[in-house]
Amino acid sequence: KGHLFVAGQLERELKKCQSWRRKNAIAKAILDLEFLPVLVAVIVALLVGYTRSIVFVDTNGDNAPATAASVFWCFVVLVPSVVGLGFLYRCWQMDPGFLLTGQTKASKHNGTFSEMTEIIPKGDKKEGVSPNGEDRDSTEDELLFPESANSTCEITVDMDFDLDSPALWAGNWNQICPTCRIVKPLRAKHDSVTNRCVEHFDHHCPWVGNAIGKENRWHFLVFLLLEMWALLVSISVSIYKLTKLKHGSQNAGYVVGFLVMDCSLGISVLTLLMAQINSIVKNMTTNEMANAHRYNYIAMDSYGRVFNPFDKGCNENCLEVMYPSKGVTPVVLEEEVQQKIREWIMDKKDIMRPPQAFRRA
Repeated sequence: KGHLFVAGQLERELKKCQSWRRKNAIAKAILDLEFLPVLVAVIVALLVGYTRSIVFVDTNGDNAPATAASVFWCFVVLVPSVVGLGFLYRCWQMDPGFLLTGQTKASKHNGTFSEMTEIIPKGDKKEGVSPNGEDRDSTEDELLFPESANSTCEITVDMDFDLDSPALWAGNWNQICPTCRIVKPLRAKHDSVTNRCVEHFDHHCPWVGNAIGKENRWHFLVFLLLEMWALLVSISVSIYKLTKLKHGSQNAGYVVGFLVMDCSLGISVLTLLMAQINSIVKNMTTNEMANAHRYNYIAMDSYGRVFNPFDKGCNENCLEVMYPSKGVTPVVLEEEVQQKIREWIMDKKDIMRPPQAFRRA
């Protein structure tokens, strides 16, 4: 009873929040952006500070006329930063790999309960026969259709053919997404912020304002690379300028402040970049690396070595991220691959088993 009460309260509060967002278009647009405006403002502020307080400044801390060297170092930072903002915009705007929901894929059928249970699910299957060749029983019919078996009244049913998925017949019920009403392929995950299932879900980035998945992961990586290059160059130029400033220069405080901001942002970007490169080379997502123990298609032996059935080598893994259409994720793995996973796990169990002497005791 307590759980039902809490669930009801949460549902009512969620509906109030969603209703408020629907009525306030401006507030909805701002909330959908998340921290993206903050990130853009920080990048623009650093670019302005770099040009005004670092590049075009002499040893006294005063504004200096533009020279070939100062213009060069200005463009070395400005160009990749602006191009990176373009990739950031593209990453925010594009579809990260949303899967079609059951409401979109389902088709409505009218008829009595007996007629509904005799509909051929898909292909050339026999009536009332499941994909594995076994007759459906009444329990399965009760789960598939809302009315009882004895009902003769006409009903309308959304026939979702994902119910014939081999993942369900294999017993992988955790691949069902009740929100999207689909059977998720392997490596897909439901994003609670966008409320959609994302193919090759990596993570949801509030700084981008979008989920990072199969379609926009490459854009996210390029954005990190360009911004990391701009940060490294600007930090190097700032340190050089700081060493050339005369003692007591008023501009020294601005340079030090810029360095602190630049280094803080650089540490965050470098951490994200290294994590992305490490996972891309292994053909894994950030979600899979953090929650490998939750997925039965990722195995680990007693030495900590991970068996990833999707690992095709460094080159192929990188090409799969660059060209998302190259990577097609199945709903279930082939039996041969599943056997390899079982052998990998059994090796772990055998090695970690206590010695024979201790087992006898």
